[in-house]
Amino acid sequence: MPSLSLPQKKLSRRAAPVVSGLAEAVISAEVGQSEISGLPHIAQTGEILLKRITQMPPHLSVGMLILVLSFDAFCRAKAGKGVAALDNTGRQEMLMRWKDSPIGPLRQFVQFYEKMGSFVYYSCVEEDLMPPVEVR
Repeated sequence: MPSLSLPQKKLSRRAAPVVSGLAEAVISAEVGQSEISGLPHIAQTGEILLKRITQMPPHLSVGMLILVLSFDAFCRAKAGKGVAALDNTGRQEMLMRWKDSPIGPLRQFVQFYEKMGSFVYYSCVEEDLMPPVEVR
């Protein structure tokens, strides 16, 4: 795997708590619980999502990371707090504003996290439920 470029490294460090907050928001909506801090795999889901974003080709990765940080700036402007400081209800409200936006990339950003966040989360849960497979 190629190493991250300097912009990717800087952006991914700043984006990590935002991606974790986004993962929590979409998973809490998916499972129908407002408080999910006790559920397993929440932190792991955010870590995997960030890793996958940074493994994209640089032109896509940097774009995704800029969108993540733009969402955080949007939350700060509209709610007075960044994504990491908002509760899940606040995060979901901000996500709904982007989901309902007439701007396509903002809607697609939310769709990415809804789909990939759920996929990664349930993959982690399933991994715990499945017995290990012996390789012969």
